[in-house]
Amino acid sequence: MATCRLTVEIDEPSRPRIAGEPITGFVVVKSDKDARCKGLVVTCYWSTHGRGNSARGDVETATLFDGEWQQGKEYRYPFKLATATWPPTYYGNMINVSHYVQAQAQMPWAKDTKTLQEFSLIATDSPPDLTPTSNVLVKRSWIGWIFAPILLIVLLLFIPFVLFLLPIFGIIAASYWIIRVLIPSQITGKVEFKTESAALSQGQTLTGSCEFTPKRASTINGIIWTVKCNEKCVSGSGSNRSTHTQEVLTKVHTLAEAGVLEAGKLHKFEFSYLIPTTVPPSLKFTDNEIRWSSEFRIDIPKWPDWIKEIPFVVKPASKADLAKHASGALSTATTDATPEDDQWLTEVYQQVVQSAENPDRLKNVIEAVQTQVFAISVDIQGEVEEPLESDIDEDGMWVSAMDSVRNVRLVAFVPQSLVWEGMLWTNGWQGNANVIGFEDDTGRIILKLC
Repeated sequence: MATCRLTVEIDEPSRPRIAGEPITGFVVVKSDKDARCKGLVVTCYWSTHGRGNSARGDVETATLFDGEWQQGKEYRYPFKLATATWPPTYYGNMINVSHYVQAQAQMPWAKDTKTLQEFSLIATDSPPDLTPTSNVLVKRSWIGWIFAPILLIVLLLFIPFVLFLLPIFGIIAASYWIIRVLIPSQITGKVEFKTESAALSQGQTLTGSCEFTPKRASTINGIIWTVKCNEKCVSGSGSNRSTHTQEVLTKVHTLAEAGVLEAGKLHKFEFSYLIPTTVPPSLKFTDNEIRWSSEFRIDIPKWPDWIKEIPFVVKPASKADLAKHASGALSTATTDATPEDDQWLTEVYQQVVQSAENPDRLKNVIEAVQTQVFAISVDIQGEVEEPLESDIDEDGMWVSAMDSVRNVRLVAFVPQSLVWEGMLWTNGWQGNANVIGFEDDTGRIILKLC
């Protein structure tokens, strides 16, 4: 049995922190009996969770107290900790990134007592390689020093086998180049495809161009430029290691319809795509990644297509752009929501997310709020399947949505009476909704529009 009870109270708990901004609050201790504490330690850290293997980074740790606690007394210890500069809070389909303040009471001859409180963090820049190079916990083991020589010996023994396989790999690589590059170029000629920037911020425009002169006349099914964002994660290790991919966004731009390419004629295309402020930035961990890319395809019937894909990085919006977007989103709102209503909705979102791993608590939270009507402003981002957790039995449509002001991902049911033409991919939709659940596999809050 624990000798004390801990609570972390964060100042302004519903307010997202800007990357690196200190987070303050109190650790509250209620002692059930006289006890000796070797150290009341508070830590700010981030961690990934979801379908892929988890990663964690400790940002700052402080010891608040070392001494005696008396039975029945309550103690309050203030703290001030730095927050991470990267990664930002993110809740996706398979990848989630959360930030916490954890308190731990180190008790001699007893089990340590722990508790934590989550908060939201907004990043305004990203490291060049997208990885949180600082603050990542790296576990080092003496076992590696033992097995390293053994591994070296095994590799030396297998060198002849590797040399035998090199020609096979060379043939495979050459075959791939012939099919993907050489054969299509017999029709298209040399294709110059490029994008103007390898890294852009949310709200900026990705631009590119392509030009080629066909060697001979040929019929095509079309020329397509596609912008893609995917979540990619790895779970397990060794023989149980599995890779999973989930589409976040795919925008297809048709540059040319089906027709005939004239031989010797220059074909030139310019294209652009405005990156929404609501999409996730590029992220990269050891086993989790959010990857952006653009693909140019010349669809040739009965012939290998000409395809080239160029990855690019999406960075978070800057502080100035973030403030502009937030003020713009608030100034365009036409609902009757008051600041108190907005604050209450933010707290409800937080309570639902924080209760996700406690079914009984989550049930109580949903039952307490599901009849309340909240004024919302969200970006609708396409149709999705009905969540397994839903028990709605009426006609309508399920859509993916984003509350960009609060950086919360949603899945919403739209009754048939509210469905309108052009509803999918609508930015800044305003109306009313009930909070009715939480989708376990994607970490999205479930709403019902009303």
